Amino acid sequence: MIDVAGILKGVATFRDNGHATVAQLSRAYGRATLDRVRGLPAIAGKYEQLVCDAPAVLARSGVECWSPAFGRANELAAGSVELHPLAFTQAVLALAGLGWSGDATLNVGAGGTLLLQHFQVRVNGTVVITSRDGRIDIISDGDVMHFERKSKELYLVNAPIAVQSSTFGIPITFGYAIDPELVRPSDIPINESGMAAAKQSIEAAIDLLSELGSGAVSWVLQAVRQISAVGANSSHGFVGRSVSMRPGHIVTSAPHHPVLIAETLVHESSHQMFNLCRCLGPYVRDGGGDRMFCSAINGRQRTIDRVALALHAMANMYMLFDEIVASEHEYSEIARARLRNFSQVALSLARTVSEEMELFTDLSREFIENIVDVTLMIHGKHHLDNAEVLC
Repeated sequence: MIDVAGILKGVATFRDNGHATVAQLSRAYGRATLDRVRGLPAIAGKYEQLVCDAPAVLARSGVECWSPAFGRANELAAGSVELHPLAFTQAVLALAGLGWSGDATLNVGAGGTLLLQHFQVRVNGTVVITSRDGRIDIISDGDVMHFERKSKELYLVNAPIAVQSSTFGIPITFGYAIDPELVRPSDIPINESGMAAAKQSIEAAIDLLSELGSGAVSWVLQAVRQISAVGANSSHGFVGRSVSMRPGHIVTSAPHHPVLIAETLVHESSHQMFNLCRCLGPYVRDGGGDRMFCSAINGRQRTIDRVALALHAMANMYMLFDEIVASEHEYSEIARARLRNFSQVALSLARTVSEEMELFTDLSREFIENIVDVTLMIHGKHHLDNAEVLC
């Protein structure tokens, strides 16, 4: 039995978040994904026969189900009937990435792009997957791909330089190795000569979180499953991006200042955690999701759950800056400046959410109240009370 209320309370802010909570939520997401694929009309029966040990694989997993591979399976399962064989194949690859052993032969028709850990795998026609003894072989339309496992991480034999790993074992990808659904035409790619500097600045941001020695590093380093680096965006400058169907995958500009990249990792991970918790139950009461409110992020009209989504990220960013200041880190003045920069937005979001608390379900209210309380507490602690409410 999943302790839904306990999970929501634990993920309200990263300071309160322990490894067990994140792992429990991750496994819940994995089960929900496999149940969705298992229930597809064309897959029922075949799925259980093929991966009968899936529950045991999930039980051994920690946070690995919170991954782009499981997100892709969810996305395909929600699509048209023609995509369901791909959803099935993606689920098999997601399980293989967790250490499932077995063989599968599948027909995916015209095919598509699937994910195996942080690798993109293009498949079409008949696909043969063999997973055992630390090795995964994939044959598709005559092309053969061989992957070998070292610890929990897979390596493509003769891998291109475009895939590297950070000090903490989080894959950092560049160029063609980035999931195309996460890249926009205005993103400036990083060429091979710029990869080392980009990787170094991302690692500096992770080191910063580690130096804080608090829940921040425990939470973020579990939440982030893959980082893709791009240059500045030609339209908007710095890039920080994620999508709900790619849990754990974050796109960030690099190289850049460690505080800004750390802020991006916390911000996007907060969004993903907030969205991931939706699989546990609704945030908003029936009818409450139709009303629109001004969001101080951009001044646009948003539903109350979208306003709460923005506040959740802001609360965790506030806590990051607060911990940097409290640790008397060399970046303390930068953190203070970031607190001042966001004070109007944070206060406005908190006021909007607190005034509409009756719209939230009994399940989510304590979670949402915690977000508001943390934001207002840090707001007062750093004497930001002169900030004006934007909307």
